[in-house]
Amino acid sequence: KIIDESDLPGEPWISIPHLPEVEKGLYTVFAPTSPAADLYMKNAKHLTDLLPKSDKTQVVTIAAVKSGAGTSTFVGNLAVALTAHRPVLMIDFHHTAPNLHSLFSVKTSSQDLMSSGPLAPSVLPTPIDKLFLLPLFSPRTEKEMLDRNLKKSMAAFVKEANPPPRLILIDAAPIGRSDLFEQVLEFTDVFLLLLGPEPTPASAKSNLKRLLKTMKKKPILRVTRQTQEMAN
Repeated sequence: KIIDESDLPGEPWISIPHLPEVEKGLYTVFAPTSPAADLYMKNAKHLTDLLPKSDKTQVVTIAAVKSGAGTSTFVGNLAVALTAHRPVLMIDFHHTAPNLHSLFSVKTSSQDLMSSGPLAPSVLPTPIDKLFLLPLFSPRTEKEMLDRNLKKSMAAFVKEANPPPRLILIDAAPIGRSDLFEQVLEFTDVFLLLLGPEPTPASAKSNLKRLLKTMKKKPILRVTRQTQEMAN
């Protein structure tokens, strides 16, 4: 059984065709003049226009219905594209498979998302101008993440990120029924739901309802991966 598109939360935003292979999947870095990179650049501009107008730091969370959907690659490409408009900070909340540090060749250190104390000292630069990363260097259990009590740290961190106003992209683990997922959504201004290319299974229905309820009236935008090849 599958969920009909009309029953999915939010509004359709991007349909991404099957893209050609490129190093680390970072088209905006390793193939900046390609049609794939252009797709991300155009939609990064569209996203900045869609964000609620504010002089404060804004948070966009990206998550898929299930693992293996390519959220980290999507976050990486979108983040690079967004630096044309604003400074961007990526936060690796994909606790089951943290990968952003590898995508951007950020060296492992003793400081990451799970370090005790404030989050700001763990923010690291990337090789891309105006792009920063709050990394997670190794997989963690949900219990470990909850025990870290990131809710309080995140609240202070988002508030302290001003000025200058910047954009935070959170690479989150697949949507679920956990308190951890709801904590992430508390700080989210816009949620990007990564779908496809296979249909959304009916088993995800309760999690999608929880997403809609927790986001309340804040925007949810759907990103759908397709099976057809990108046209040259």
